[in-house]
Amino acid sequence: MSSTIQYHQVTAENDKTSGFTEFDTVDFVLTGEGRKLVKNSITLDYDLEVNSAANTPKATGDQIRYNHKIGGHSFFESFQVSNPSGVIENLQAYPIFANQVATATLDINDYYSLDLLAEGRGPVETNAEIGCERVASNNIQATGGAAVDFTDSQQCIKPLICFNRMSGDDYSFDKMGPIRISMNLARVVQALSGQDNSNTSEYKLKNLKLRFNSVPDDGKQGKMLMLSYAHVKQTISSTT
Repeated sequence: MSSTIQYHQVTAENDKTSGFTEFDTVDFVLTGEGRKLVKNSITLDYDLEVNSAANTPKATGDQIRYNHKIGGHSFFESFQVSNPSGVIENLQAYPIFANQVATATLDINDYYSLDLLAEGRGPVETNAEIGCERVASNNIQATGGAAVDFTDSQQCIKPLICFNRMSGDDYSFDKMGPIRISMNLARVVQALSGQDNSNTSEYKLKNLKLRFNSVPDDGKQGKMLMLSYAHVKQTISSTT
């Protein structure tokens, strides 16, 4: 059997040219005839636009930021993963879980790695403030103010969903069917914080792409082990 790896790129079924923002739901469908999804290979990339007010980009020095420990994971409130057999997992309060994992497994020096920097993470809060700002580049073909081009910040995260926390055999699309991944975006007040964050602040995720790797299907579906979590909320009543 050939072990040729293919690299796939999927756009959202409900793609929005203006970008996705709080409360929006984004849906992706992963499939590949005669292919197997390579475990732990799913990534999500996008352009991030953060505004201090409507259509007013965050300025340098504005204290508006996401959670620097989890980077771009801050913008996703929940994930739901399913296939034709039903729902595989339903992750609620996702940023809280991502923060717990980061706090328990990462030291301040661990953030100096390219895979975490690509997610917008960093060892200090300032990293997250910079990650919310536009990127400036010189345009040698222009003069004056036009000599500087501004583009949105780019991030690429690896969601902590079951297919990225997986061991055993790869997932056979032919035997198990396509995979649907739906995500709900977090409220602005949950995703962003800082002294200059206000009720006029906003964020937009543009050009969302979901990427994954696949290998040829060998006609078998071996055992798969996927890790997940359940978010439990409890209320404590006390007179103290």
